[in-house]
Amino acid sequence: MNPPAAAPTPCRVGLFVTCLVDLYRPTVGFAAIRLIEQAGCMVEVPPVQTCCGQPAYNAGDRATARDLARHFGSIDRLMEASLEQLLEVADVGPVVARSIRSLSSAMRSRG
Repeated sequence: MNPPAAAPTPCRVGLFVTCLVDLYRPTVGFAAIRLIEQAGCMVEVPPVQTCCGQPAYNAGDRATARDLARHFGSIDRLMEASLEQLLEVADVGPVVARSIRSLSSAMRSRG
């Protein structure tokens, strides 16, 4: 006689919520969570996610994206940075710094 089979352990999935999903398309993030849960997995969203620098990387500025991600450590700290703090990062000039500040302001106004 075989022993009863153990109940399967549900899989755990860590979801990295990008700044674009978090700030522009949160419905995409929630849909991803529903889909993963419907597949029988538990979803964990780490409370502290660092800035990966993806927008700058996608624009082709890989070195600056990496420097910004390392310098600020989180998307929240990057978006709260003053113009002066942004200019402290190597290769971030006034145009890039003002662009980040403008994006940050636009995202805050969207609520």
